[in-house]
Amino acid sequence: MQHYHNIEIQSKYWPPVTNYHKTRQSISLSNFSKIKIEEQKKYLNSLHQDEKWIITHKLLSDIFAYYYGYRDRCLYNQTDSKEESLILQSKCVLIEFYINNILNIQYNLIASESDAISNISYIINQNSGINHDFFEYIENEMPLDAFIEFLKLEVCRNEIVDDEVALLTVGLQGHMKSVIASNLWDECGNGRLHKFHTYWLRLLISQLNIYDDIINYRETEKPWFANISSNTFNSLLTTPAYKMRAYGHFLTTEAWVNQHFTKVINGLKRVGLYHQDISIYFDAHIGIDTRHTAEILHAINVQSPRLNNYELNEIIYGSKIAEKSGSNSYDLLLKYFKNKYKGQKND
Repeated sequence: MQHYHNIEIQSKYWPPVTNYHKTRQSISLSNFSKIKIEEQKKYLNSLHQDEKWIITHKLLSDIFAYYYGYRDRCLYNQTDSKEESLILQSKCVLIEFYINNILNIQYNLIASESDAISNISYIINQNSGINHDFFEYIENEMPLDAFIEFLKLEVCRNEIVDDEVALLTVGLQGHMKSVIASNLWDECGNGRLHKFHTYWLRLLISQLNIYDDIINYRETEKPWFANISSNTFNSLLTTPAYKMRAYGHFLTTEAWVNQHFTKVINGLKRVGLYHQDISIYFDAHIGIDTRHTAEILHAINVQSPRLNNYELNEIIYGSKIAEKSGSNSYDLLLKYFKNKYKGQKND
């Protein structure tokens, strides 16, 4: 059955957020941003490892929510240069700390172009994020109530993916820019509102009648670690020097989609949630992102001007960032869902 543009579904503000109010801004971010850079670094380094993850990601979530400028985090036509500069300072400090201190990925630089390209291809097909146990749980064990919460998290994770892909085009050249621009065109439904990938998310939440639930869930229940993947990608996207890392991160997570979403579809069928409006986002991306992965990888091979070894190693580093951050997120999500819904039937 072909979907066509539904004006009622389209009329609701996207993403599902409420209007801005000054009192809703993060007190933690406000306090953190007002202290000097060296004091910010000293504070972050004083935290134990779990606190480092939690506090860093909570602050980054607030910063990126503000950065994208939707109605919950800012007022149109109003700026504050002092506040902007403090947020930018905090963003730089937090991203540097997150990448270099918390993730702290070590690997040996690859000297030759051919070896680096081969390594990129190997990494995206052989890493811990592809067959993570979280998706085995989704496919075979996750109960109905947990599945509905998982779908809320998937909406939140993907609700502005078109904006993220748009940022990824910045600074790229040649074939690499071309394939990401093509990806963005797909995200935007090839110019048709009813084929926007976010429109498919609108269909999902309309079928489940959870638009208002998502707003409340985001503000009161959503676990901090559900933001790890988005925060990590946005840390790379919004740091100009990390554009090749962002490309490697995106390539890796696109390569996961086939395996992950196939298991999501199987889980939807198991719990009785398999409906065209609910499944279309996942069904469609199994094919779309498989093609995108091949195109994004191929662009590296045929890129002109050629990538130097530093750039190729940055792509590899971005891939490893995706693997480590994604796997950590899935570890925490698996533990969270198993504990919260322990004892509930899985079919």
